[in-house]
Amino acid sequence: VAAVYSLIADEDIWSLTNSLIARDINATLSTLYRLLEESQSPHQLLGTISWQMRQLIELQDSLQSGGPLPSYWARMYYKRRETAIKTVKRHPVSATALLGKLVDASRMFNSSKAGQRRYLEELVISLCY
Repeated sequence: VAAVYSLIADEDIWSLTNSLIARDINATLSTLYRLLEESQSPHQLLGTISWQMRQLIELQDSLQSGGPLPSYWARMYYKRRETAIKTVKRHPVSATALLGKLVDASRMFNSSKAGQRRYLEELVISLCY
């Protein structure tokens, strides 16, 4: 059960990341609320989103430079890797803008424990626009 749940949770997290990059607000909010209802903490989701966005920036930089895929992506399941490649090609990521939004969200998370869910919602909405 733990192995299956882990695989499903991993797919949901990547669904959230892919919908964020595609700027699909409906899919993003639907996945976010499903993850929150499954007891994922807002702080944990912020960390996961930050880590995955960093991975996507590395992938995008590799594709733009024509270099080899980063080792993380070379080892990834083929279908997920191809989906990510198509997504960053269709919807390029502005690393500067993205990282600025993540830093701002992290600052807000650390200054107010009570509003973490609200700050996470604000973050994902801002990433879709």
